[in-house]
Formats: sequence, C-alpha cells, structure tokens
Amino acid sequence: MRPALALAAALVALPAAAVLADTIAERGEARLAHLLGDRVAGQPVSCFKTDSGTKWFYIDGVALVYDAGPVIFVGRPTNKIDPRDTILHAHASGRDVVCATDRFYTRGRQSGLYTGVADIREFVPYARD
Repeated sequence: MRPALALAAALVALPAAAVLADTIAERGEARLAHLLGDRVAGQPVSCFKTDSGTKWFYIDGVALVYDAGPVIFVGRPTNKIDPRDTILHAHASGRDVVCATDRFYTRGRQSGLYTGVADIREFVPYARD
C-alpha cells in the first residue's frame, strides 16, 4: 500500500476528536472516551480480580486501563506523569488481583530506566448498561 493511502486509512480509523486534539492529554481523553463508548461508570473500587485474558495499557497523559472484557477498569494517576514515560504495575497484591495500593512505577520509553512512581488511588469500573 502506498504511504499516502496508508496514512489516509489510519486517519479515517481514528476518532475525529483524537485527530484534532492539541495536546497529549486531550488525545488521551479522546481515546479513552472512544474506548469506553456507551459504558457506564460504577462505584470506584480499590481492588479487582484479573484473569489470564486481561489486557492492560496506559493511555498517555490520562489513565492506566485494564480491559477485563465486560468491564473496563480505569485508574487515573493523582500525580503528574511525564508523557514520555509509561506506567508499569508491580504485582504486590497477588498474581490475580490488582489493587490501588500496589506499586505502579513509571519508566522512560527512551531510556528504559525507572523514573518514579504513579499514585493511583482507585479504579473506576465501566460496564455496559
């Protein structure tokens, strides 16, 4: 595929708000809103169970997200995270449990070195109504 066609296809696939956003945080918020879609926020939880199929990823400048299938858990850091860093989870609670009291480290994407700690106090579950 030609580079121009590949770029056009990629832009069409992205939500319009994410393409027009000015900052990393705005693009992250648009990506999170697109991911959550029509899901409804539940009461925040401090811990939740995971399984082998659970996926986790960091949306730059916005949140740490666990996709548990029918429910998506969103943990927002309360401290400022450098957008060039990514968040890693140290499983302090156990292999199949994630808690807000666990350690969440930040690591530089370029250097690979640990740069600090992300303070996540709670996770908000989003489920389909």
